[in-house]
Amino acid sequence: MINQIIHGDCFDVLQQIPDNSIDAVITDPPYMKTDLNFDKTGFNVDLFLELLLLKLKNDGQLAVFGSIELLAKFSSIYPIRWSGFWLKPSGVMRTHSAKKPMSRGEPYCIFAHPKHKVSNLVYNKILLPGEPYKKKQNNTNFIRDGKDQIDRANASAWTKDGYISENEGTRQQTDVIEAPNKSRMKHYERTIHPTQKPVKLISTLIRWITNSSGTVLDPFCGSGTTALACKELGRNYICIEKELEYYRIACNRLDQPIEPIPDEPIEEPEEPVDNHPLQLKLF
Repeated sequence: MINQIIHGDCFDVLQQIPDNSIDAVITDPPYMKTDLNFDKTGFNVDLFLELLLLKLKNDGQLAVFGSIELLAKFSSIYPIRWSGFWLKPSGVMRTHSAKKPMSRGEPYCIFAHPKHKVSNLVYNKILLPGEPYKKKQNNTNFIRDGKDQIDRANASAWTKDGYISENEGTRQQTDVIEAPNKSRMKHYERTIHPTQKPVKLISTLIRWITNSSGTVLDPFCGSGTTALACKELGRNYICIEKELEYYRIACNRLDQPIEPIPDEPIEEPEEPVDNHPLQLKLF
């Protein structure tokens, strides 16, 4: 089951996963707020949360996308560590968009197991490239790149020349993750899944809350982005997808053989019934 995309209903497959074995859940479940088929069908949120509680390690974490209402249901069991936004390059239309602005952000939350200890939680700082700088501050002002500015500084770090701070160009990743939406993804990454998340976005979440060789669970894996990001980052994964079409797409992205799917029974056509009264032909 490890490092596989599994075709099936997550409620059935979750029963087969050993308890207390998952380091992190990273998923984009049905929001039940749009007119997409899987949103209309929805899922049993209460049962889902109970099952995850059994499978997640006591110091495990969850990264979940969803509507505010759905994320609030998660928070009824799992403490929120922090929340953030996926920032898209441009606005996209909302479902039933009348009298609503276009959307550039999609919320996510990082939750922890109710029995977690903060000291045991995984958090890996992510540093991004940026412009290097050096600044020097005295009692009245400081000079940064040759310009006088006002700034706050830790007085304990002052030297006889003032407070000096240098940065080689790195910036810490914030809770706002900038990544392309489907229309801006590279052609090779894009699939037909209507709510596909970019690899860059999912990779950021994985790097934050898991260590190398950790096991990530995605019960609604869609086109397989979580599995692909885990494979690239050296994490184990268990990904589940119910829809056959998306399961096949995910398998192709991961170069995973597609398990044989039993053919649906073919109904034999019924013999036509002539309900008209017998008519005599005259020759």
